Amino acid sequence: MSDTDASLHQDRTPDGSGPLDRVLASALRGQELPADFHASLMAQIALERATEREAQRVALAGEHERQLRDLRRGYLNLRQDTLLTVVAGAFTCGAAAAVGLPALAQWTGIDMLSLGMWISGGLALAAAVTAVRQNTRLLG
Repeated sequence: MSDTDASLHQDRTPDGSGPLDRVLASALRGQELPADFHASLMAQIALERATEREAQRVALAGEHERQLRDLRRGYLNLRQDTLLTVVAGAFTCGAAAAVGLPALAQWTGIDMLSLGMWISGGLALAAAVTAVRQNTRLLG
């Protein structure tokens, strides 16, 4: 180690700064901040946050409206599809009953009224089981 390096290390102050640090600190003085700098900075940050929150609120409101519109459109399509399915099923069942019930009654030897009651009971039981399963799936 040279004499210059040793003298630099010997002149260190308790806070760890040496002669070079003291010379640089005196040559490179920072500008003084205005007295209201901190308050102005905090006000600007608060304004920016408020602006960001407002922009986020507007964006979220637009997204909410879009999702609500899509949900309503999907619900309407579901209602239309369900109605179409019920009408088609009723028509098919009516046509099958008009053609099949007389043949089935003749084949089994049971009168049409009894046969209709048995079929209606079976359909009611199937509908009840389906409803219970749907409620269980929704609640569980």
